[in-house]
Amino acid sequence: MNNRGDRADDRMGNREDRYNDRQDRWDDWHDHHYSHHHGWHNGHWHGGYYGGGRLNYWWDRYPVMTAFGVTSWAVNRVGWAFGYNDYSNPYYVDNSSTSYNYSQPIVMTPDETTLATDPASTEPPPGVSEEGLSNFDQARVDFMDGDYAAALKSTDAALKEIPNDTAIHEFRALVTFAQKNYNDSAATLYAVLSVGPGWDWTTLSGLYPSVDVYTEHLRALEDYCKKNSSDMAARFVLAYHYVTAGHNDAAQTQLELLVTANPKDSVSIDMLQRIDPEAKVPEPPKQTEPPKPTESVSKEKFQGD
Repeated sequence: MNNRGDRADDRMGNREDRYNDRQDRWDDWHDHHYSHHHGWHNGHWHGGYYGGGRLNYWWDRYPVMTAFGVTSWAVNRVGWAFGYNDYSNPYYVDNSSTSYNYSQPIVMTPDETTLATDPASTEPPPGVSEEGLSNFDQARVDFMDGDYAAALKSTDAALKEIPNDTAIHEFRALVTFAQKNYNDSAATLYAVLSVGPGWDWTTLSGLYPSVDVYTEHLRALEDYCKKNSSDMAARFVLAYHYVTAGHNDAAQTQLELLVTANPKDSVSIDMLQRIDPEAKVPEPPKQTEPPKPTESVSKEKFQGD
């Protein structure tokens, strides 16, 4: 029994080591892919793609994928890139003022060119234009100055040049949040969080001239949610900000309400289970069984080798 316990401990230790190795490599790719944002981009929620509780959840339910360093966001990236995952953005409406079609997923997969680029190079990665970066630089300056209309205009111009950059999309959600346009902010955030975690607090707060300005925006959203309790888009934005600021209990309350209102909201479910792996979530839909043949198929009916 002692030997069995030792072997179990060794296996778990090996799993942790493999996870950390894959996690480091994934983070290395992400850092390299976003090297053009290193001047202001500090990191993501809890410094990684999911925390310790979420790791246990994945080991318990998806041990093979976890052994290969696959996270829920990685599965989403690959699934939507190849078109076999069912993507639906509950907060996007056709007549919204968003300049980007968030009814479609943001396809962001590392390609061979990106992975082969010299890490020491100061040139933007493939697909990242100087004009796009210049527009985004101006957008952050405008945001810092409190000119949110100008910041949105520059951000949209940047996205025309770099449409698959989730950091710019997440910034766009911050601008519309500041403008109290919560529906657009939710539509953007849902697309961003479908393929990766949000920014950490250091990154988000660093875009403001002071925390007081951010707090003013957050209080406005909280007041709006109290007066408009049925507005799930605003509630989703609020949950995102609570997670980013590390207010997990408050975030969990909002996420539970979102999941109850929309059991198909996969992003809110992922966020909720990331905070509490044991949180109650709706049962996944039953797999549709393929039609069964009405008669047996003989070998002669097969064609080819």
